[in-house]
Amino acid sequence: MVDVTFIRMGTDCDMVAHAIFWRPAIYFATELRTEQDDLDEFEVASFCIGNYLSFDIRHYKGHPDFTCSLYFPVELASSEEIVEGIQMVTAGLELPQTAIAWRRGDQFEFGHLPRDPDDRLREPEARILALKIASICPGHTTTTSYVKKTVKKYYPLSSGDKVRSPKRRNEQLWQQIVGNVVSHKKTKSGPFQKGYAIKDGPNVTVTDDGLAYLNRLGFSST
Repeated sequence: MVDVTFIRMGTDCDMVAHAIFWRPAIYFATELRTEQDDLDEFEVASFCIGNYLSFDIRHYKGHPDFTCSLYFPVELASSEEIVEGIQMVTAGLELPQTAIAWRRGDQFEFGHLPRDPDDRLREPEARILALKIASICPGHTTTTSYVKKTVKKYYPLSSGDKVRSPKRRNEQLWQQIVGNVVSHKKTKSGPFQKGYAIKDGPNVTVTDDGLAYLNRLGFSST
């Protein structure tokens, strides 16, 4: 895993868009700046990976809701560097490949941004979302019900998310997936077994190790 560092001020270099994600900008950072260029006003969060790759996550006013664009410095020009950069960013952010709506080299039709039909909320991503939501609550503590109410602010529900759960007939599939994060407490890859969160009755609290993990994703809660 590569560490992603959140940068509050960003960089002064010219940036170029190289990918579009089906996730809102607030999915990636707790703080967004508002800036403007020759195109329009936009919200932006800036990051770096080591000392060799800086990037922006931006959402322009006129762009589709629940999307954001990945920007690299203009100096990153070769196709090999761009492909490697996109792979490094998605790995560092632990972003599912299905969340990529477009990347440099793909065909693009203005006004038409298809979403991968396989892009739906799965448990690994739901674990991270639950940690992110809890981390910005008072005391880094929240409940499963609050996470379920808040997920839609950070994640655009797809048609696959909205199908009826085969196991919980009164819930949609995404609601079951979020519930699994808490109910599957003994899963080795889950947040409780990793020490990222603890559960006390209905409450879930992100630990210091959990906050450090989110910071390595660039999602700073401090």
